[in-house]
Amino acid sequence: MMLWLYSLETFTTIYGNVYTTLATRNALHLLEVAGRTDIPVAEGSHVTLTKGTKLRIIDSVHGADGLGNQNFPPPNGKPIEESATEFLRKLTLEKSLWWLNGNVNPAAEANIFGDPDAADVVFTSGADVLAVGINVTHQVVLSGSDREKLASSKGKFAQYLTGILEVYFSYHCDAYNTNGVYLHDPTALLAAVDPSLVTCTEGAVRVQTCKKKPVVRCMTGDFQFAANRFEQEAD
Repeated sequence: MMLWLYSLETFTTIYGNVYTTLATRNALHLLEVAGRTDIPVAEGSHVTLTKGTKLRIIDSVHGADGLGNQNFPPPNGKPIEESATEFLRKLTLEKSLWWLNGNVNPAAEANIFGDPDAADVVFTSGADVLAVGINVTHQVVLSGSDREKLASSKGKFAQYLTGILEVYFSYHCDAYNTNGVYLHDPTALLAAVDPSLVTCTEGAVRVQTCKKKPVVRCMTGDFQFAANRFEQEAD
């Protein structure tokens, strides 16, 4: 068995299911829960790259606080002065769209939809980017029975996860009619830590940013064939 050794140098935050300020607060809180307040938190941008897109914050997925509406007390720590961009080295992009309909609209995945212009800059930057699409993360599910095992455990972290998962399970029940949740972010993290768990392919990736084609805006990947298909369906 190959042992992969990684260290978490910095926690960086950005808006998504919550605004950036709350994401930073949650990161500081999680580090306190884990007993790792030695790890710094660097706060990311509060706006899109072009400052022309209204932020799309969906609190129905993980709750208004981003942590299952558990109303945890404010953390004691503070973010460092340096911004998140100054700390980023290797990028792991979670939940990009690859040969699968999006989860915002038929063309767009939520993270790309949040700032397609910035996503395109990342993909064309020359950085070593690992993108784990929702076609992969939809295959990794924490089932209702898995959650019951967590609930029956007396472990500190198991009980913590059981509490914050309630809203996420409710969302999946309403949106997908399933008793389970997709593990998007954990799957992307596992792929970065142990690449042998996934099958990867290399290639040039772009994000459709043209506002004149709203049907396919935010589409990710080698999108020419798929774009034609979506436009035909729209017609």
